[in-house]
Amino acid sequence: MGLFAARGADAVSLRTIATAAGVSAPLIIHHFGSKAGLCAAVDAHLGAALAEVIGSLEDPVALTDAGGMAALLDASLADHPNLLPYLRRVLIEGGGLARSLFADLHTTTLSLLQRLHAQGVLRPGDDATRAAFLLANDLAVIVFADLITTATGSDPTQGEGLGRWTTTVVDVYTRGLFAPSESGTTP
Repeated sequence: MGLFAARGADAVSLRTIATAAGVSAPLIIHHFGSKAGLCAAVDAHLGAALAEVIGSLEDPVALTDAGGMAALLDASLADHPNLLPYLRRVLIEGGGLARSLFADLHTTTLSLLQRLHAQGVLRPGDDATRAAFLLANDLAVIVFADLITTATGSDPTQGEGLGRWTTTVVDVYTRGLFAPSESGTTP
């Protein structure tokens, strides 16, 4: 996954993969059937790892606790060091896997929004559009992590930077961005 994240699956040879794994190229073919089989296994691992990370955020009400959410995400992502770099490559390259992952993540986000409604945490709205909006915001952090790191001085996908980013996101989502006007309403 790390090699695919860094170079793209098409640019990585079986020999390079075998060397990095400390095995022979024929062993990879024996186990996965082909490079395409290996790619499919890596893509399946990406989906499973994403599901595990998302599963670490089971309690939707905890999503309003920036510190708790950041700590859960940081710990879960530490178990999958190549997850975000590979997800970034998949999203940038587009294609079937990116569409499939987005659809799955959109469904998961819709489910989360429905649970938040049921618990009285979220006000009513167009959940399909909200889910796409929230998902696009979250995935943009992954795609632009390097640029955000340069702009803010910390990586928004791990450690202290993730804590800062999460605190800001929760603040904007819960309190809003605009100051109340003199009439007491936001613009």
